Amino acid sequence: MTAILDALTPALAQIAGLGALLVVVAGFGALGAWVTGRRRIAEADPVYGWALIIALFTGVGVLRVVPFTVIAVAALALAVAAVAGLAVRRRAPVTPALLRITVLTLPLVLTVAAMQPSQWDEFANWLPNARYLVEIDGFPGLGLPPDPSSYPAYPYGLPLVIYLVSRIAGHLVENAAALFNLFLLLVLGLLAVRLAREALGRTAADDGHEGWTWGWCALGALAAIALNPTFVTKIAFTAYADTATAVTLALAAALGWRALNALADDRADDARANAWQMGLAATALLGLKQVNLVLLAALVATLVLVTLRDPALRLRSLARLAIPALALPLALYLAWRYYVVLNIPQGEFPFRPVSDWSWALIPDVMGRMARIASKKGGYFGLMIVATVFALKALWRPRSPFDRLAVIAGGIFVAYNGFLLFIYIAAFAPHQALGALSYWRYNMHLGGVGVVFAAYGGALLWRRHVAPRWRPRLGWLAVTVVLVAPVTLATKIRFDLNPRYLYARSTAESIAQVLNPSDRLVLVDLEDDGQYLVIMHYALHGSATPLLQITAYSGADANELRATIERAHPSHLWLYRPVPAIEAALDVRLAPGSSYLLRRDDGGWTSVQAWPHPARRR
Repeated sequence: MTAILDALTPALAQIAGLGALLVVVAGFGALGAWVTGRRRIAEADPVYGWALIIALFTGVGVLRVVPFTVIAVAALALAVAAVAGLAVRRRAPVTPALLRITVLTLPLVLTVAAMQPSQWDEFANWLPNARYLVEIDGFPGLGLPPDPSSYPAYPYGLPLVIYLVSRIAGHLVENAAALFNLFLLLVLGLLAVRLAREALGRTAADDGHEGWTWGWCALGALAAIALNPTFVTKIAFTAYADTATAVTLALAAALGWRALNALADDRADDARANAWQMGLAATALLGLKQVNLVLLAALVATLVLVTLRDPALRLRSLARLAIPALALPLALYLAWRYYVVLNIPQGEFPFRPVSDWSWALIPDVMGRMARIASKKGGYFGLMIVATVFALKALWRPRSPFDRLAVIAGGIFVAYNGFLLFIYIAAFAPHQALGALSYWRYNMHLGGVGVVFAAYGGALLWRRHVAPRWRPRLGWLAVTVVLVAPVTLATKIRFDLNPRYLYARSTAESIAQVLNPSDRLVLVDLEDDGQYLVIMHYALHGSATPLLQITAYSGADANELRATIERAHPSHLWLYRPVPAIEAALDVRLAPGSSYLLRRDDGGWTSVQAWPHPARRR
């Protein structure tokens, strides 16, 4: 019980960070409601407002005329104006659905609020980018201190959330993005429930409270998390942009689909409203990762394909929606590309020269992709079903479900084709042969899968189950949502891995001993470098590591000695004194601890030792 309470209890600084995050989400929601009007999916208001803030910071920030603090004050003024404008219209800045689903998931919210970053890319990319914004008060660029991130040219949509939350809290809130990802998942769940209720023919009058009962909200939480085939805690509850990508893509796809349905029914005003909301969702999508342009292109291509095949639609009518749907996201994308070319030329994942593309590996890469897919049958099975329905719908489209199937299946096929291409054109051959991160990249489509399953499943329920059985399971959904996070709290807290905590605390201790002029080498011959990445991040402001030696560096003493000598370090941190490194350094150290060594005229001397954490059983 004590372990569960500890897992559910944030520290005071984390509570302050959670409070700041709630303020930011409410501000986003007010802005989103203000600019989208009544013909909107109101549960997605925070996404719409977030998109506007991304556009504001990017549009002004790339000019480098004012610091981010000035832009943040302008954003605050806009949020206050939005709240006032909504008050005049007697509308709340946060919808009842978002309030209720937040209350229902409070145990999970507290658990995530108590977490601290622990994953590789958080420390290599996302958190350094966010910390840079807080410290420099602007984007990285020529004439400014270098960003230590692996990819400083990535768009800053998610780091901007950390920046805003940190400004309000008064300190760097490292888990702000993880909390924001959780709220985005709740938006996805409410979107799925909205579409399911439409498929069931339910209206607000059927349920009261604008249609959002506690039971429906609980089902939304389950749809986005427990029933989501791509939900993985080590991705969702981190600073990674994969969850945000999945949610914004799903929202853009649902809004594009609704725009087509409105065109088919001659509801031009609804079509324009949905297109404008799609444009905001697409703006957030492109503000996350440069590769997300491919996802938006795939979505637009499927919308065009549906229009060409559906006799109820006309391409000319779809073209009229292009400006509200695409003007803002493409303007944002071009502005950022312009800035990157001039200021951050080496800051993103590049393609290899065409002469080095690995065409001969295509059969092996496809085989590896298929093997990975076979182990993730829930998601890939769902998307294959969507693809089958899409092929059928292309032959003779008849209904909104057919349109949704073409969108979901088409995006799935297009994106997986693109992944095959980048394995050949961008990844190193050994990475391509392993289909590196193939499952994780497919998580980008998980939200689209949830939307397709919710709408299609509701149609099946209405046709085959509802006429015979009308269970009232809202109370059961509420119970599961409230109880499950409490009982699973210690399992959700993957960040409590002793070696994660050990790497962070050890690095913070070393940072107190060394200064920026010291030359440090990090050595861990047992792992791939994950713990050294954590240490590199935690050493910020102290000695910057010159070199990281990992299990991939080999275990030959002479080679290790030569590698270390080329770096000319003044200090070396050693996780475990294995024979090869002891021979390379000509030292003898007791097992069971890691060591900080200092180089003197006579060789290496131990400065401080840290006992290893107990191994997890």
